[in-house]
Amino acid sequence: MNIVFTYGPGTTLEQMVAFETAGRLWSTYFTDDVTVNIYVEPSSTLPTGVAGGALMGIEADESYSTWRTRLAADRMEIIHFIS
Repeated sequence: MNIVFTYGPGTTLEQMVAFETAGRLWSTYFTDDVTVNIYVEPSSTLPTGVAGGALMGIEADESYSTWRTRLAADRMEIIHFIS
C-alpha cells in the first residue's frame, strides 16, 4: 500500500510529519497493491472534541462489485490485524 498525502494551506510541518509517519506505519500492515490519496487541510469548523474527519472517495470508473470486493478484503485484513 502506498499512501500519498496532499496538504492544504495552513498545514504545519509538525502536522505533515505526523501524517507521513502514521502513513508509513499503516502501510506496513496492509498488503494491497493500491495507492491511497489523502488530502489534509486544517479546519477550525469541527465540532468540539473532534480531532478530524474524513470523506471516502470512490473512483468514477470503478464498478460497485469491484469496490465491494476490495472493501470486504480490507475488512478481513483489519480483523486479522486486530485479533
